[in-house]
Amino acid sequence: MNIDFEHPSMYGTVRHRCVCRTKAIGQERCKRKSRHATKTCWQHKAELTYEELVNLYLNRIPQCTSITRKGSRCSRDSRFAGDAPKCTQHHNMTLYLEEEEAE
Repeated sequence: MNIDFEHPSMYGTVRHRCVCRTKAIGQERCKRKSRHATKTCWQHKAELTYEELVNLYLNRIPQCTSITRKGSRCSRDSRFAGDAPKCTQHHNMTLYLEEEEAE
């Protein structure tokens, strides 16, 4: 498998916070945002090996498939897998609507 991580298709429209940890005391998460598919900022992407980038890319969390009131796709990461992965908010809304329909 040969993945070109610099190809324009690797950059989405939604910005996510970098998944890497900083080297500062306390090991906090990096505060930079990235549109890259691996969800790593420019600095950490340069520090990672090709194998580590492939691992991050293949094991990434899918995005929520719900549509917001404005008509755009939800930008949150999904927490509930399935045919249509949902974030916590939209999963709970679906459960609430199903309960109301059952009554």
